[in-house]
Amino acid sequence: MRTFKFVFFILATVMWSCSSSILSKSNKPNTGDAGKDSNIVLNGYFIDSIEGDDSNSGTSQEAPWKSVDKVSSMTFKPGDNIYFKRGSSYSEGLQINGDGTKENPYIETDTPNPLGMYGKTKLAGEMAIKEVGGAYLILRTSWVYSLRSNSFVTKVLGWAREQTSLRIVDDQISNPTWCRMLAEATAILLARAGPNPAGWIQERCGLYHLAGSGYASRMEWAQKILKYDTQPKEQLVQKIHPAQTSEFPTPARRPLFSALDCDRFSDTFGFNLPHWEDALKLAMENV
Repeated sequence: MRTFKFVFFILATVMWSCSSSILSKSNKPNTGDAGKDSNIVLNGYFIDSIEGDDSNSGTSQEAPWKSVDKVSSMTFKPGDNIYFKRGSSYSEGLQINGDGTKENPYIETDTPNPLGMYGKTKLAGEMAIKEVGGAYLILRTSWVYSLRSNSFVTKVLGWAREQTSLRIVDDQISNPTWCRMLAEATAILLARAGPNPAGWIQERCGLYHLAGSGYASRMEWAQKILKYDTQPKEQLVQKIHPAQTSEFPTPARRPLFSALDCDRFSDTFGFNLPHWEDALKLAMENV
C-alpha cells in the first residue's frame, strides 16, 4: 500500500521561476531518492515549451502525471526528514479549469475542461494526487511571472526597448501572479502547519486556487508593466495597440478568460495574495 504524509502540488498557467528556501531554479523535475526519506514533498512540475508540448503528444501525455506518479509511489515513515520537491520554470500553459467561456472567475468546483494536451496532463496530475489520498494541498495558480528569467513581463520590457509600437491581445484575461508571492505563501502554509503538519494539512486537504488578487487583460497588464518600469528612459515604445488572440495563431490553444476565484483559499487559511498590480509594482522595484 502506498502512503505519504502530504504533498503540495502547484499548477501554473504561465512560465515562472523562483529561488528561495522552498523553490529553486531547475531545468527538469527531480524526485530522485531524497523523497523516499521525506515527510513533506513540494511538487512543482514544469515544461519549458508549451507550444512544442502540445505538438508532441507523447511528451505531453507522460511528463506531468509521471512526475506526480513518482511522488505518489513514495512511502513515508514517522520521523522522516522534511524534503521540498523542487521545480521552477513553467512555460506558457493552459488553464485546466475551463475552456475560457465562463464570464466570472472559476471556482474549484467548476468542471475542468482543458483545451490542450498540456492542461490535460496537469489535470491528470491532480487526479493522481487525489487518488493516492493522504494529506495533500493542490494549488492552482495563473499567469505566473518572474523577472529573473523569460516571462511575459520580461518580454514586454524587451519589446518596449526594441519597437516604437506594440500589439498586445486584450481578449485574454486572468490573474497575473508574481512567483515570489507563491513561494512566500507556500512557506507560510508550512510554518502554520506546526508540530503536526500532517494532521494540520489533513484537516484542510484539497484543491485551492491561489493567484494574484483581481484580474486583467494582457494589454492592461502590459500597460502597467511599462508604467512601473524602473528604467523608462530606455523605452522606445510610443503606443500599445489592442489585438485579438485570433491574430496570433499558436499550436496550443489559450482560453480567453481564465481568472481564478481564490475565496476558498482565503477563507480556509486566512490570507490571500496581494492585488496583482501591487505585486507587479513591488516586483519591478526589486529588479
